[in-house]
Amino acid sequence: MQIDETAGSVRLVFRPSGWLRVFVVAFLAFWLCGWAVGEWFALQLVIGAMQGGDESQAAKALTHPVGWMVGGFILTWLLFWTLGGLAALVEILRIVAGRDELTIQHDEYVIRRGVGPFAFQRRFRREQLRELYVRRKSRDLVIEAGSGRHVVSRGVTFDDRKAIEARFAVSSRDTLPLRWKETEEQGGVVCIEARAFDGPGCLVIVGLLFATSALFVICFAKQLPAWGTLIAALISLLLGAQFLRGAFERRQWLVGRDRFALRYRWLWHTRVIPVDERSLRVEQSCDSDGDETTALVGSVNGRPRTVHSDVNEDRDVLGLARFIEARSGWTIPIPPELRRASTAAERGPHGGSS
Repeated sequence: MQIDETAGSVRLVFRPSGWLRVFVVAFLAFWLCGWAVGEWFALQLVIGAMQGGDESQAAKALTHPVGWMVGGFILTWLLFWTLGGLAALVEILRIVAGRDELTIQHDEYVIRRGVGPFAFQRRFRREQLRELYVRRKSRDLVIEAGSGRHVVSRGVTFDDRKAIEARFAVSSRDTLPLRWKETEEQGGVVCIEARAFDGPGCLVIVGLLFATSALFVICFAKQLPAWGTLIAALISLLLGAQFLRGAFERRQWLVGRDRFALRYRWLWHTRVIPVDERSLRVEQSCDSDGDETTALVGSVNGRPRTVHSDVNEDRDVLGLARFIEARSGWTIPIPPELRRASTAAERGPHGGSS
């Protein structure tokens, strides 16, 4: 990391470094050679099958259920294979000539990420800034501003992380983490819910699978044996139910003085589950792969119930716990090492930008 200080501004510049990137580039370049061969053969197969109009191989295959399955698999594979190759190419360019900048001025923060002369910029007013921090596991430098979370640079070194946290880290203790929003309800109760779907990409994929399976059943119900139609219909119904659940179910938390409850809403149906008084706590565990899970856990009728958990990142869990502490008046036990790390990060920006 390079720090350029001028009158009234500080610029942090990040460039790829280290010999390891040579091996990464060599591996990706070798992989792209195989990718190009696979892409060529797949495109030749698809284009060749489509030639000939109504008498083409593709048209004949689509009159049979197996043809739909094989054709759908090939097209799906080709789509993701193409996206994977493009992502690898962009990564090579980023490793070779990438440059990330964060400019901290008196009244705004400017992010610039690009390759060579090509780059995009984002600007945020200082009053929009909520947090500036380095993620613990991935070591991404992240800004939370406005209603979004934005990556400044990936893979920040340990020394750079210490320097950033010492001079420029920003943390807001009393506000709710960005991924959630709060709404005041009657009786001094605050309703907490996600700003957006958790995993919208998964919801889109499930929706596409549901639509495809339903179309398959409609088109080929007469050609399939009875047991085949039944299995296809069951799969379609399960996918449809999962899609409706993801699209219309809302998980909310209700926080009041000496009160915390889980609330689930699905269309007009509402279910409220009170959490045992003062049973909330933060727990941390590590699996055999070294991944750390930080969870906010409570009890419902004496049985443990996870309120929220994250893997290899504890900021949102700790932020949610602190917000609930402030609103409910409860003291939520937090492991000492997490509390020390959280307290150390709660500082304003220092240096040339102040």
